[in-house]
Amino acid sequence: MQRRPPTGNIPIELLRAVVATVDLGSFSKAAQALRLTQPAISAQMRRLKQLVGTEVFSKAGSTLILTDRGALIVKYARRILAMNDQILSLGGGPVRCVRLGLPLVFSPAILSEVLRIEGSAEDETEIQVFCDCSDELKRRLAAGYLDLAFIISPLDPPAQAVTQWIEPWVWVCAPGVSFSPGDTIPLIVTPTDRHTIEAIEKAGRPYVIRFVAPSLDARVEAMLAGVGVMTLAERLVTDQMKILGRHELPPFPKTASGIYLREGLEPARFARIIDAFVQACRPRGAAEPSWEDRSRVTPVPEPV
Repeated sequence: MQRRPPTGNIPIELLRAVVATVDLGSFSKAAQALRLTQPAISAQMRRLKQLVGTEVFSKAGSTLILTDRGALIVKYARRILAMNDQILSLGGGPVRCVRLGLPLVFSPAILSEVLRIEGSAEDETEIQVFCDCSDELKRRLAAGYLDLAFIISPLDPPAQAVTQWIEPWVWVCAPGVSFSPGDTIPLIVTPTDRHTIEAIEKAGRPYVIRFVAPSLDARVEAMLAGVGVMTLAERLVTDQMKILGRHELPPFPKTASGIYLREGLEPARFARIIDAFVQACRPRGAAEPSWEDRSRVTPVPEPV
């Protein structure tokens, strides 16, 4: 039988300790990261258990495993810590980390450059990178869980844009594959990819979905094996891929991309990090979209 948790507040250091333990995988590593001793972390976990009235971790040998209730506690802890750090930053206080959002589809091409971005040694600011689809990045930016995000074709763009550009996307298939005007197009899509289907339907072409996967690597492998056609940012196309011409499929709609800040973030405080992130994400020579371009942009099929 679960004990009823005592009333009161949970100290913020307990939340930092549990999140660090989950992220790093052990009490000892969390202690090292937080500059505490391992017994101190263990004591904080016991105190957290006492306050919430339930086990946060279970053990499988030497491996720590979150309980179902513990996973929920960690989820809420991350939110509280994010809000806490944002409030502190409003007064010019130290920011423990700057959280960057990167679309999964671009991760293979630019993640290594993003990971080379360094935080500030003066106040021990660290860089944290989160990769997901653009819809999820936008949600996290709006909720304050990200500070800066590269977002592809947002329908309702975040208010604070650092830079925006037109990102060309194309239909690609394996070399040697071709299509005539009346052919049914075999598609390779993500589980939530409505944009590719909308584009093919608008073009008036018959189609069949041949392969569905959240993984970009899996979709590319299927495409190179001749399974079907997928969409991809033009700068990500390799020599192993064939771009379909106008005689096979109409050009994919224009796609706007941009780098956006969370509400309340002061750009001047993180100018060096922001500039480095822009350099890593923005294609060389990309044109800023005109207002006309922005008004007629169609969302891209965002790989997960």
